[in-house]
Amino acid sequence: KLGADTQTASSTLTAAPSWGSNDRLQGLAYLGIRLEFNQDVFSSIPQITADVKGRKVFDPRTSTTAYSTNPALALRDYLTNDRYGKGLDASLIDDTSFGDAADACEQQVASYSGGPDINRFDIHGVIDTGGSIFNNVKVFLSGMQGMMPFQNGQYRLIIEDDYDSSFAFNTDNIISGFKIAGADKTKKYNKVTAKFANYDTNYQPDSVIWPDADSADYQQFLADDNNIPLETEINLPTVTSYYQARNIAKTLCLSSRLASLQVSFVATPDALNCAVGDIVTITHPTPAWDGKEFRVLSLSINYDATVNVSLAEHNPTIYPWADDKEEPESFASNLPDPLTVANPSLTITDELRAFNEEAITFLIADLGTGDSFVERFEVQARKAGDTEFVNM
Repeated sequence: KLGADTQTASSTLTAAPSWGSNDRLQGLAYLGIRLEFNQDVFSSIPQITADVKGRKVFDPRTSTTAYSTNPALALRDYLTNDRYGKGLDASLIDDTSFGDAADACEQQVASYSGGPDINRFDIHGVIDTGGSIFNNVKVFLSGMQGMMPFQNGQYRLIIEDDYDSSFAFNTDNIISGFKIAGADKTKKYNKVTAKFANYDTNYQPDSVIWPDADSADYQQFLADDNNIPLETEINLPTVTSYYQARNIAKTLCLSSRLASLQVSFVATPDALNCAVGDIVTITHPTPAWDGKEFRVLSLSINYDATVNVSLAEHNPTIYPWADDKEEPESFASNLPDPLTVANPSLTITDELRAFNEEAITFLIADLGTGDSFVERFEVQARKAGDTEFVNM
């Protein structure tokens, strides 16, 4: 059953005395399964899993509704759905920014040098609708390096990347002193471990580390940090690609090292030409910055029409896709499936033998197999024209 509001009860389950025609599970997708017990096959009730495609979502770029692994479109659906999501009116969504974010997620990148192209970001996961809206939105955003500011009465979606600067701050529009915060040791890393469910190992829990322990990057980072390991772990419940998880870990690690400054000041009303997420520049003699790039974190208007501006350092070198490593082969067992047994080879011959001074014909069945799961054979035969088999 696919979860329609009009679906009827499962005919498979209504055969059970505990299930009736009113047990329709409207709005829920489920499987109705009947298992027949066989003590030679089952030692317990089997655990049944399924690979399920998610709900069809609206795409503002094409005004169509279809299944998609695009995290930007999935987030939009979650925000606007009034059953399991926030139930926002579509007018509160900036569809232009969500469309741009969807394009960024579908950017084709090489999985590894010489490997197949993949989307930069995908979503493959289960969102717990019993969780808070705020925490679930954070789960969506973590899998696509997204920011979702609320500005001018609408929610916007921005994928963190290197963009052209759109505004210049200088002595003409900065009207206060600077507040500059440097890197906090607890938020500076020389190794990041990303945990995810790996598609290539049938969605088993997996992890990827950036940078690798034997890499030049790690040795340099460690030396810069006085040989003190500064490590963190992140969970990516919507990511199933080794390459996507590795690049998210890489971006977080480099961002903590190369884009750790935060700056705040008061500016003239001209600052309202910016939007949260924009890349801007600062040129000012006090910190001796000449066109230094920052990303807008927040903007707030004061009673005198001035604007409080909060910025984070922007470094374009942290965003390029890393295709320098192919996914290692899984260390999981590569034993064959014990439930799949190869057909044996069978050769039939007969010969005459003397038995009680009579010549008797013996049927000989010669069997062989290279299958390591085969322990013994049971062979039956019947005479031509007979219906019953007998054990040999």
